[in-house]
Amino acid sequence: MPDFLADFGHALLGEGTQRISVGVVQQLYTPNDTKLTNPNPNDEPYAGYLAATVSLIQDTPNTRTVLGMSAGVIGRDAGGEIVQNGFHSVISQNGTHGWAYQLPSEPAIDFSAARIWRVPVTHLSNGMEADMLPQISAMGGLTEDYVQPALGFRFGQGLDADFGPSLLATAPSGADAFNQTQPVVWYVFGSAAAKVVGHDEILQGADFQSSRGVDPYRVVGTFEAGATVIWRGVRFTYTQVFQTNRFYHQEGTIHGYGSFSLGFTF
Repeated sequence: MPDFLADFGHALLGEGTQRISVGVVQQLYTPNDTKLTNPNPNDEPYAGYLAATVSLIQDTPNTRTVLGMSAGVIGRDAGGEIVQNGFHSVISQNGTHGWAYQLPSEPAIDFSAARIWRVPVTHLSNGMEADMLPQISAMGGLTEDYVQPALGFRFGQGLDADFGPSLLATAPSGADAFNQTQPVVWYVFGSAAAKVVGHDEILQGADFQSSRGVDPYRVVGTFEAGATVIWRGVRFTYTQVFQTNRFYHQEGTIHGYGSFSLGFTF
């Protein structure tokens, strides 16, 4: 930990175990029908997002706080078209045709914060245990403004190893950091969240230029279920995520995707 960041964390949050997380994130967004050269204007626009991230993670025995900042770009300079169509070319599939209508390039600077509480529910004599993970997270900046309360449940062994699964933003996530607290840690989990959206540039369109965009729903529900195993310093997590519609006139009712996460200590 850099001294200035450690001092900032202790001054703001008190005592606790600290970690720093640094990463690079790229995300691609496309409408439902990617074969159209002129995409459906009532569907979400093509958009790329590319940013560097830095986060301070501070733990106490039963809480985790994450303070983060990301800085990058949305639009053509994020390289979404190059990555998607380049990958399609490698696997001999036709590329998408509507990237000419993607969001224009604009800066993407955001600040985020999250707090997770680990609340024991029961501990059985055979080592099995259960807990609850209330969580509140928020983001503010040029890309997104939202607040998201969530509640998770876990059942297994060694639940003090982490604060829940690691997932893509903005699903409820326990962050990447974990400890090997016993030879084999495992648990199954489920959670529900309600994301209250104030602003979403990916859906609504560019902040400072004219572009396509759609009207977002102000409340989006997310439901998750999956399992985690930590063995010999390696954490494996599979999560199935279900999400309600993000914008008006979105095709279908529930969007589902799977998330596989692999992490290791060093």
